[in-house]
Amino acid sequence: MEIFEWLQNEITNLLSEFIRNSLITGACFAILGLFISIRMIQFARQRQWLKRPVKFWRFIANLNYVYTPLCIMSFLGIVGTIWGAQWQVNRWIDRTTDPIIQYGQVFLPQLQYLGSQVEQAKTLEEALLMEFPPSPGAGPMERQFEMEFNRAIVQAALRDAGYPTEIDGLIRFLREQNLSALSAHSLRSIPRFMKRFIGTYFSDFRSSVFHGYRVYLGIPILELLLYLLYLEYFTGVLRVNTKLRRITEGDERSLG
Repeated sequence: MEIFEWLQNEITNLLSEFIRNSLITGACFAILGLFISIRMIQFARQRQWLKRPVKFWRFIANLNYVYTPLCIMSFLGIVGTIWGAQWQVNRWIDRTTDPIIQYGQVFLPQLQYLGSQVEQAKTLEEALLMEFPPSPGAGPMERQFEMEFNRAIVQAALRDAGYPTEIDGLIRFLREQNLSALSAHSLRSIPRFMKRFIGTYFSDFRSSVFHGYRVYLGIPILELLLYLLYLEYFTGVLRVNTKLRRITEGDERSLG
């Protein structure tokens, strides 16, 4: 059918833009991370936070000149890439709202051909693969996008009809509804639901990246805290500096 060919062509075109724009956004965020890390190192040097009393410890602290920029650049680069990907997909949904609804009008009635087979499926993905196997010649990214696209349309239709958005809801939906009578008006919420679904997907992705990087980002902070504790409890430098600062401020006030 022409509408299915439309989806395949759109996926191919979208992925080329998707990869290019996501990488550009990721590179911009990585450059931003470089400037942030340089400013952080300059600030740390001004506060003399990179000085250490032991040669080996000094070597570890000096690794921050390389480690911190690389860590922040890679972290923000990945976050930027994810953000760029989400922006690109949302932009595509806005641009193709009417074709997406037309696709849903053709796609959803096809699910009735599953018949009783749908009860054998354990997940929504399994049910969709029964009737809509991956397109021949499609790569891994194309197959994943096609699956997520079809699943979003099914879940939008299930939600609007008041059914659970997983396999048990699909089974009831196919038993109780006449999908051939679906109108374009009844599917108007599909693009909005797809944006919400994609937003949740990318939000989970960003959270996993943050949880993966928090250890790497926390290493320099933990090392600095250990150094400050060393100054406070083993040398008393922080206490002496604090007293001197208070005395200086008191002298300035008395002179004023």
